[in-house]
Amino acid sequence: MIDFTIEYIGHAQRYCKRGSRVFQTVAEELGKKITVYTAGLPLQLDEDRICIVVGDDLEHIESYYLGIYDRKVKNFLDRNSSIGEIELDIDGTLLDVSRGGTEQGFVYKNEWAFYSHSDDVCYIPELGDDLYRYQDFLELCEFEEFAEDVFNTVDWQFPETYWDELDYDEAFMEDFRKKRKNRRKIQKSKKMREHCKKE
Repeated sequence: MIDFTIEYIGHAQRYCKRGSRVFQTVAEELGKKITVYTAGLPLQLDEDRICIVVGDDLEHIESYYLGIYDRKVKNFLDRNSSIGEIELDIDGTLLDVSRGGTEQGFVYKNEWAFYSHSDDVCYIPELGDDLYRYQDFLELCEFEEFAEDVFNTVDWQFPETYWDELDYDEAFMEDFRKKRKNRRKIQKSKKMREHCKKE
């Protein structure tokens, strides 16, 4: 278990407001909702900082961890965001998989591995031992928003099968690309204005 504290909650609030929310889940070990914030992704083990907030939102923090993203923190997040368990060899070869139940079937699924953009296995479908990582979902779907949708939805099938069933037509994809490009321009100009105000 990692060491959560209630002291200096303002530190956690400031860090979270400057950082990005990675994901939210109910930590089974705590029986409470946790939200994870970082300054950027992917995280480097034993180098980058992370904040894990226990509570409903930043205004109602029950406790928090703000510190280095180390093996202990990673293991806590893996345990509390996984369906099933896996055992990998040192070279990444699958040794054993114990699938957990979903609404539709039995899979291995690790939300933290996906949302942290790590190279860890985040999904193994019900039939087969194909290992999927965040990058596999991103390559399949082209855009992070679609990759997230596919990851959140698959609960027994292969991601490729589900993606093919979605049948996004080319006009929809082109429209999405344009909207995304415009959204990035707007975000970039907002950041420039904020930067100029600070100076």
